[in-house]
Amino acid sequence: MTDIITEIQLGEDSRRQFKATLTHADQVAAEIVAFLNGSGGRIFIGVNDAGDLLGLDAETIRRLNQLIANVATHNVRPPTNLITSNQQVQGKLIMVVDIPDGLNKPYCDNEGRFWVKNGADKRKVTSPEELQRLFQAGAKFFADERPIPDTTLEDIDLSALAIFYRNKTGSSLDAAPLPIGRLMEALGLMKQGALTLAGLLLAGKDVARHAPLLHISAAAFPGTSISDEHFIDKAEFRGRLTEQYSGAFGFLERNLRHLQNDKDQGFNQPGSLEISREALQEILVNALVHRDYLVNASVKLFIFSNRVEIQSPGTLPNSLTIETVKLGVSVPRNSVLLSHAQFVMPYSGLGSGLPRSLARCPNMELINDHAANRFIVRLPRS
Repeated sequence: MTDIITEIQLGEDSRRQFKATLTHADQVAAEIVAFLNGSGGRIFIGVNDAGDLLGLDAETIRRLNQLIANVATHNVRPPTNLITSNQQVQGKLIMVVDIPDGLNKPYCDNEGRFWVKNGADKRKVTSPEELQRLFQAGAKFFADERPIPDTTLEDIDLSALAIFYRNKTGSSLDAAPLPIGRLMEALGLMKQGALTLAGLLLAGKDVARHAPLLHISAAAFPGTSISDEHFIDKAEFRGRLTEQYSGAFGFLERNLRHLQNDKDQGFNQPGSLEISREALQEILVNALVHRDYLVNASVKLFIFSNRVEIQSPGTLPNSLTIETVKLGVSVPRNSVLLSHAQFVMPYSGLGSGLPRSLARCPNMELINDHAANRFIVRLPRS
């Protein structure tokens, strides 16, 4: 009982909704769908927007139970099961509807409308990009599998494909058992006669032409803030993932200090990077493989006087949190890239990269920035 009172006193938010009553099936469906597409939540019926207890009579309780059961079965796609409980609070009878984090996202109402939470309220999804992200969250759509318009077999860089194929199979591309087009389709790199995004990023001739915003923007600053008017170095790295990775890592090597850790090292030997090379490799590759490719923005690589910061477009997918990724839990956002990345970059996959990087850089900071829609990794400099 105390928990119910405390929740009501906290007011409405993305997990709590107050309703004096519910009448229309469409209204109920929209509320349920929004919670299912988010992280779940509770609807308190018999409570007004201000958190005042209005209460319900027994007849209204019976009507609401029937309404909610019918809506969950007939007005929500796919159908869901909800738990309702009647609570006596300060002498008033209210109903609490518990809605889980949906396991079969995305959900819509029976008119095909998709709803999501927007603070304490809800809104209808209207943009194709956001709808794609909903399908991606439900593992029903992967951005790297989408075909790239106006691409054909002519847009494949055969030398890049040959290197990838040899690394993956140990065989020459000339010895492949399928023609190039069918081979690319079998690998998930072509679909419907066009390169997929994964195919473009792994073996495309002109990534910048077909995906101009999918690159790495890098800058090195003399101070600790991006607001500094001057910078030490600045560059953009475009092209296939291998080209973006090698360019960005070269940027790190030329702007970070090299330390002579071994007294027997010669004067002309390069020394070790001030931040673990392996950790930098892992974080940079993760940014390219796990970023949200439905967001048309670049990966940001910033070098400050006290840290390196790598920002990936998109927050952690699905139910992942900072705590779970530290433990090595992984949810694939780009399934094709995930399966092929190890053959073109130093990538091990399996969710082990962040735990290894944390072991090498215990003070590394992870930030899941929902406001900016970015996942940020900060590595302190020595």
